Amino acid sequence: MFKSVLVSGASGFVGENLVRHLFKQGYRVTCLVRESTNKARLEAISSQISFALYDGRYKSAQRIFERTKYETVFHLATLAKYAHAPEDICDMIRSNIVLGTHLAEAMTEFKVKTLINACTFWQYYHSRDYQPLNLYAATKQAFVDILKYYSLNHDIWVANVILFDIYGPNDPRTKLASAIIDASEEQREINLTPGEQLIDLTHVSDVVTALERAVERVSARTDKFNTYIASNGNPERLKLAITNLAKQNGVKCKLNWGKKPYREKEVFHIDIYDRFENLLQNDSGKA
Repeated sequence: MFKSVLVSGASGFVGENLVRHLFKQGYRVTCLVRESTNKARLEAISSQISFALYDGRYKSAQRIFERTKYETVFHLATLAKYAHAPEDICDMIRSNIVLGTHLAEAMTEFKVKTLINACTFWQYYHSRDYQPLNLYAATKQAFVDILKYYSLNHDIWVANVILFDIYGPNDPRTKLASAIIDASEEQREINLTPGEQLIDLTHVSDVVTALERAVERVSARTDKFNTYIASNGNPERLKLAITNLAKQNGVKCKLNWGKKPYREKEVFHIDIYDRFENLLQNDSGKA
């Protein structure tokens, strides 16, 4: 029998790659979407996957779970802002807290047990313990705390997966690593900061692998609520990582280091590698 899974955030970069992978593995995939969701990147396989409309109300979440019995929910939907404006606050809370809480409540009602929740390393800014870099990270942590309630008080098994700097081809986001990969010959120069920030580049295909392994951990039913990381195990200074990436991909554009100032609260060290299990490490401890 085919397993049925629900994916929120399927129209995003990681979500799209996850949906395509799950479909190839034989899963029946339902993508949670809003009226405004751009489904263009999923059009190639849209005839083989289902779409379920969420309108911001709990009743629409109920309808999604009434139609299908899901084995697993992958919650990737998010509104990420490095720096927010006051007008972003309500949308961030709706996207990063309310939507996920509606899903958890519906899972409780319809007895769906497994939830894989995507987190960000920005929840641990220069610390082994929770210390949010920005409001986005604070809303992500708020939802983790809400999931702790559902896990403790209901039969929901949760794996939180902390994601780092994700890259890969055809990334629609304005991410530096992906921009380097997709840089055309006409793009002769890119202005950058001095580049001493620490970056943990993880290819999107490895992130998909980590999310699958998170399901395996939860399926073992040994730990009802846990947090993992998905890391390549080799963080580097931004300047070195991007320079090497450009060479590997034959990018000829000029990288002008030091032409831009640092943002407020850049990441210069990451302290959580020894705190959480790395889902991309093999038995030898290597990613």
